[in-house]
Amino acid sequence: MDSGIENIVSLISDGYGEDISSYDPSFVMRVINSRAESLSVNNSAYLDLLKNSKEESNLLIKSLNINFSIFFRNTFTYSVLDHVVIPLLLRSRAGREIRVWSAACSSGEEPYSIAIIFDELINTQRAESKYRIIATDINKAELESAKRAIYSASAIENVSYKRVKNYFTIQDERFTLIPAIKSYVDFSYFDLLDKEGSCPSASIFGNFDLIICSNLLYYYKKEERARILDKVKSCMAPGAFLVTGEAERDCALESGFYEFYSGSAIFKK
Repeated sequence: MDSGIENIVSLISDGYGEDISSYDPSFVMRVINSRAESLSVNNSAYLDLLKNSKEESNLLIKSLNINFSIFFRNTFTYSVLDHVVIPLLLRSRAGREIRVWSAACSSGEEPYSIAIIFDELINTQRAESKYRIIATDINKAELESAKRAIYSASAIENVSYKRVKNYFTIQDERFTLIPAIKSYVDFSYFDLLDKEGSCPSASIFGNFDLIICSNLLYYYKKEERARILDKVKSCMAPGAFLVTGEAERDCALESGFYEFYSGSAIFKK
């Protein structure tokens, strides 16, 4: 690791009790450069600022915790989920509960997108299967926002007019998800890097049929990515699917997964 980054990691840890050593050094460096540039200082001056400013250290940590999310974020991935993967699960798991884990759910757009697909398919196919979605994150403020399920227009830019009409109420340019969909998602705190727990406590025993762990892995070091994916593997039921972000496809391939549908970032063990 670059000595400058090592200094900042040590400073944040020793001075403020926050561990940022798990993040990929190149990602940390990009965030540091961005913060220094926004303040019109060089990196050396920025390090001096961090030593004397708890406020700036908090802003740096907040910048490292990326929480950006929108409904149906990767349109191709969600198209494959909608037309191939989830219909397959509904057929193969007929008569029993399908278990889904959204492993870094942020403010809820990801698990709610999955819930909308399930709801549409179950209604149109008159499928007998039920589903339950466990959604977890380390940011408790984001989890509370997810439970409220109130979104701006930018968050639903990939949602079709039909789905907006069917699944949201609109008031003062805010879009509120209907209670029927909210009821299928259980939000809770879970740290994917915690060495103790292998799966969220709300799930009791894991055994998930579909796990979404997307737009998270590339922020961490290679060994941390591998640890997260090992944890995910241990929670997968036989024949289960894993969804990553587009930029994280190589992470999954390197960890023993194979891509189920070319270019989709949807994998199986």
